[in-house]
Amino acid sequence: MTRERVLAQFGVHPLHYLGVYIIAALFTATIIGIVIAIPIVLITEFVRRGHTFVITDKRLLHRYKFLSKKSSSVYYAKVTDVHLTQGVMQRILGIGTVHINTAGTDATEMVYFGIKDPTKIKNVIGRNLVKR
Repeated sequence: MTRERVLAQFGVHPLHYLGVYIIAALFTATIIGIVIAIPIVLITEFVRRGHTFVITDKRLLHRYKFLSKKSSSVYYAKVTDVHLTQGVMQRILGIGTVHINTAGTDATEMVYFGIKDPTKIKNVIGRNLVKR
């Protein structure tokens, strides 16, 4: 049995939470605002850093750990569609979301959200789908 090779590993880009950071910055005008803003930014960063997206030569993974752990994976053989969404602001910021659909369900199975250069990620996944 061959070992699984990691082709890419990445997380949610900080720009995905830009709105939260801006609101927190606005709160810092007063002492009470600072007391509110610091926990907001810290929790946002823990949540953001808790997401890990992994692309291997055999499957796609999404791991999340903050207070609890969650891990899901999809083998390429089950993937039926990969598509990309980017709003106007996301296009300006260079981030977006890649949706991975699988056989046997109409719902999106896995979502790589808030990622930098989503077209590149979608293409990496697409190249591995073609190999199957």
